[in-house]
Amino acid sequence: MNDDQLFGQIYKPSVVKRLIPYLKGRVKLVVLALVATALWSISQAAMPFIIKIAIDEYIVKGKWDGLLFLSIGLMLVVLFNNLCFIAQEISCVKIGQGVLYNLKKDMFGKIQQLSLGFFDKTETGRLISRVQGDVYQIGEFFTMMVGGLADIAMLGWIIAAILILNFKLGLIALIVIPCLVGVMWYWQPKAKTSFILSRTAISSVNS
Repeated sequence: MNDDQLFGQIYKPSVVKRLIPYLKGRVKLVVLALVATALWSISQAAMPFIIKIAIDEYIVKGKWDGLLFLSIGLMLVVLFNNLCFIAQEISCVKIGQGVLYNLKKDMFGKIQQLSLGFFDKTETGRLISRVQGDVYQIGEFFTMMVGGLADIAMLGWIIAAILILNFKLGLIALIVIPCLVGVMWYWQPKAKTSFILSRTAISSVNS
């Protein structure tokens, strides 16, 4: 099996496990990112509830006395939400860039140990493309991983909020989820094939 065919086996559990040690020196950043993500998703879901209370309990009933305090509370929640988002983004970028630096350093050290015969048989452009492109994708994976968790948590809070506000309407809205899962199941193999072909083409052009 040549290196082009190996593209189809990049995202294996065993490969992901080998990347975990790169996070050991960044445990605090990982914890900060996860905590900020959890607080961001909770505050994001809390804002519609505050608006609902303002409309149903104050505006519709003509009660204007407590609306000011509720508005201040909403602004504080929005401010807290933005601070959590900033903390999440900064920690994710630091994690991704730190992992990227260590990966490149290890890859460079590994290349330095290879024999001259390896470089005679391998095109320089192909080697550079693999080292730069693959390492960059792994760094992006670590950066986007927490963002993906935030999206999943946010989706869970949205579903819970819809079901709490109106259970029947929530069930109707959730009907589209099986359709989305089916589309993803159909689209993912085709996207993976296109990804492999594009990476192989870029590598060949660089070589």
